[in-house]
Amino acid sequence: MSLECTRVALQLRESHPYLPIMTLPDAAVSPIQDRGVYVSAERWQTLRSDPAFIELVRLARATNQLTLAWPPLLATLDDQSPKARRERFAAFFYAVALMHEALHMAQSLGKYFRDLPQYKAGFGGIFADQEIGLLRTTIMDRIRNRLVFHFDRDSLAEGLSHFPQGETLIATAPDFQQGEIYFDLADDALLGYLFGDASTETEYVARVARVMEQGTHLFQRFMRAAHSLIPAALKQMGCYLKPVDRPAPPPE
Repeated sequence: MSLECTRVALQLRESHPYLPIMTLPDAAVSPIQDRGVYVSAERWQTLRSDPAFIELVRLARATNQLTLAWPPLLATLDDQSPKARRERFAAFFYAVALMHEALHMAQSLGKYFRDLPQYKAGFGGIFADQEIGLLRTTIMDRIRNRLVFHFDRDSLAEGLSHFPQGETLIATAPDFQQGEIYFDLADDALLGYLFGDASTETEYVARVARVMEQGTHLFQRFMRAAHSLIPAALKQMGCYLKPVDRPAPPPE
């Protein structure tokens, strides 16, 4: 089995879809300051117990975690080193598993934000997409429950059972030092579990590539939706921008 088919599907060339809440003049921000989103002390007394705000914090928590997947997925595919292949694969399947969880959580957002155009254009469209609905109840569910958040023994054993006879690659590394090793077989076993029932190698490669494409596209849509809805909702709740000092590095 080969992971080369993932080269086609992991093309994330678009810029980060982070949207500002409002414009803050550049002159107000020094090199040691960032732009902070604040809420007044008076407003905070009621906002922190507002169910709509708590749902927004849940979405922000998921979005923070999903951001970990950006660097490996945005890296050039010219790098086919063991380390790069390992990190791309791990980032993609981590993102798919976390999105499965995050989409379940995000279904409550409509209760509070369905009238915002940012919700309608983002999560509203995602939840109305039947192809995404099918993906969530099939591949994403299996990835989340058996292969990423749980390392299910039987699932990986089933994946290994689909390997062809003959010499088999276990791992690759430039010098087999810690941090450089990629255990190819472990990830191939994951793919074997998901797609090993394919009748031909061509079908297997096509199915892997299709899921990679679907997952990548959903990842982009989720991140755009979150980074569009959160700023709009916070602004509606009375939040505002002002400069904030960046924390100093810890003492050596």
